[in-house]
Amino acid sequence: MTAESGSRTMLYRRAHAIAALAAFFLMGLWTAPLPADDGLASQRALYPRALAALAEGRAGEFASLKERLRDYPLYPYLEYREYQAHPQRLDAGKARAFVGAYRDSPLADRLLRQWLERLRREGRDKDFVAFFDPGVASVEQRCHYYLLNYRAGDRATAIVEGLALWRQGKSQPNGCNPLFERLIADGHVDEQVAWQRFVESLLNHEYRLANYVTRFFTSDGYRQRARTLLAVDRTPRVLADAPLFDDGSPEALAVIAHGIAHLAGDDAILALDHWKRYSQRHSFPPEDLGRVVSALVRNLFSQGHGLAADNLLRESLAVVNPSVLDWRLQQAIRGRDWQAVATWTGLRPPTLADHPRWRYWRARGLALSGQGERHRDEIQTLYQGLAAERTFYGFLASETLGLGPTMAHRPVNVTDAQVEALAGTAPFLRIAELRHHNDLPNARREWQFHLRDAPQDNWLTAARLVHRWEWHHQAITSMIQADYWDDVEIRFPLAFRVDFERSASATGIPLQLLFAVSRQESSFEPTIVSPAGARGLMQLMPATARETAHRHGLPYRGERDLDDPGRNIQLGSRYYRQMLDRYGNNRILATAAYNAGPGRVDRWLRQSAGTLPYDAWIETIPFTETRNYVQNVLAFSMIFAHHLQTRAPLLSEAERGGAL
Repeated sequence: MTAESGSRTMLYRRAHAIAALAAFFLMGLWTAPLPADDGLASQRALYPRALAALAEGRAGEFASLKERLRDYPLYPYLEYREYQAHPQRLDAGKARAFVGAYRDSPLADRLLRQWLERLRREGRDKDFVAFFDPGVASVEQRCHYYLLNYRAGDRATAIVEGLALWRQGKSQPNGCNPLFERLIADGHVDEQVAWQRFVESLLNHEYRLANYVTRFFTSDGYRQRARTLLAVDRTPRVLADAPLFDDGSPEALAVIAHGIAHLAGDDAILALDHWKRYSQRHSFPPEDLGRVVSALVRNLFSQGHGLAADNLLRESLAVVNPSVLDWRLQQAIRGRDWQAVATWTGLRPPTLADHPRWRYWRARGLALSGQGERHRDEIQTLYQGLAAERTFYGFLASETLGLGPTMAHRPVNVTDAQVEALAGTAPFLRIAELRHHNDLPNARREWQFHLRDAPQDNWLTAARLVHRWEWHHQAITSMIQADYWDDVEIRFPLAFRVDFERSASATGIPLQLLFAVSRQESSFEPTIVSPAGARGLMQLMPATARETAHRHGLPYRGERDLDDPGRNIQLGSRYYRQMLDRYGNNRILATAAYNAGPGRVDRWLRQSAGTLPYDAWIETIPFTETRNYVQNVLAFSMIFAHHLQTRAPLLSEAERGGAL
């Protein structure tokens, strides 16, 4: 053999060995050596490998890895996933052990609900009763449990609970049919029970269900009442026939309220006449009063009967929903009826007496209506009170008085020891590891499950802990759950600062304004997706992101790019810059357009025709979401400016001075 041929042979053998090894990899017959140390770092590396082994059917490898991870906080998730993948391995003993061991995790409830469903479907009634938990069970499982009780002789509870489910004004799952059929067959569904469901169904516009329920009416009286209610729903003008509704029962009153609210949309004056007659003869519950007055006031006003609407509203201040008063104030502002603004804000009920909006517009209404000199002291007092508050209206008042903004920062009273103690509990060890593996849905489930009924102190301690973890979205939402608003460090963190600074520098947008937009859009959650499909920190729609990237020559590979904080901020800031350029650097209009779209903002500007002061234009934005959005972004920008030690006004002179 020549040296050359020997070399060829060695090369051939080496290539063959490499090919064989490659095939070994591709067939999944080889795995990298397992780390020898089972400390936290090693366990974190082993956990995803265990999940992969389970998913790919490598039973032996999974069993070995699972055993090595027995002390890892996420061991329950391995057990749960195993039972999901191989339900035949779950028996009564294992189910009981799992639920008992992990009661502090939502996994216990999830597995128990699935176990109950399996027992129900397999007809294992004795085990089903033994495991039943009403706080976990689905509606179908509850129905099955009550049916078993009924058959076993515990009929009183089964009847009460079963009828409570049947009476609902919506269709129940098919799994409830055996219970309902038993109750019906044994005569427990009488006309009174059926009438309650009929009314609920009709008020919910569940007409097919209502029609089904009519079969239970055997007397002429109930049949006539059902026909009357159907007539009111379809043709509310039959309310003129007062004798049909003389019984004063809760159901009859609900019918009257329902009919008048419907009729108001067609003929508010006629509906008001009926309401005056019926309300003198019957005492309506508060919820019906509020619903009817709201419908009447709005429709009277929109149909050109403003005086009648205002008279009814004045008479009903004690019962009307505050949202109706907010709406009426908005109409006065939109119409530049500053006298009406001053009048309505002066009449505000106790529920609105301290609301910043109403105090601000009381002062503005008095000033704009020409009563400023006569009410100088009241206006000054109102503005001074507002200026001490960290709100949009407070910041407006501060600038009106020539004062700096008030932050009213009050850190949560939580010690480091409390935070460390919470971090060491099993639920929060699991949460930390789920976050490490980017399993945020399960991390949030654990969070909510552990804290769902917790006192305020627990929520505040948890907020401090995840603020330290830089899980800002969860810290912010926890402060909301705790109803604690004054720790502005936790509620307004300078998250992703480097990325925001880079984009602020590139676009010329004030840094505090970019922070404010992202804080309002996502509370700094990089992977959040809205119901409409907007993604990431600055909540960009994929189509908007694609167009913005193309316009500015930026790379964009698809919607998953929007989960990357840096790329999302880069594209979101460029789009916001486009809105600022479109509206002459007016932050009010640009911010409204970022939320609602420039087409809507253009339409609103045409409607106002340059007649409204800046604050009136904001207050009369037709979309409540956009109105709150603009106010929040502007207010948040002041808080972030404070964090950044930047002196910046809420609005520029040009923004405050120009009419919109």
